[in-house]
Amino acid sequence: MGPSYLYDHLVPNKEVDSLSDQRTEMATSLLEIVCRILGLKAEEISIDVPLTTYGLDSLSAAALSFALRPLLVVSQVQLLVDVTIRDLQARLVEGTIGLSL
Repeated sequence: MGPSYLYDHLVPNKEVDSLSDQRTEMATSLLEIVCRILGLKAEEISIDVPLTTYGLDSLSAAALSFALRPLLVVSQVQLLVDVTIRDLQARLVEGTIGLSL
């Protein structure tokens, strides 16, 4: 007959834990992708500084937009408008929240 729903609040929700882990992994991979495209190390990047400060131009923005496609959809133009890694991470979290509902 399966588990009773009366006791679900007593059992830890593995989906919530895995969703949190998944968000952390996505944020880490997002940073790795940005570093790879810009040719920088993670230690050299501040998540609150616009990507254009690190030399993001139209060609690298196109490459970054394509590389980020498995995680989130962001256009080349959106990347060139002083977007920070924190902004991208926020969009990533919003996207995962939207998918989980």
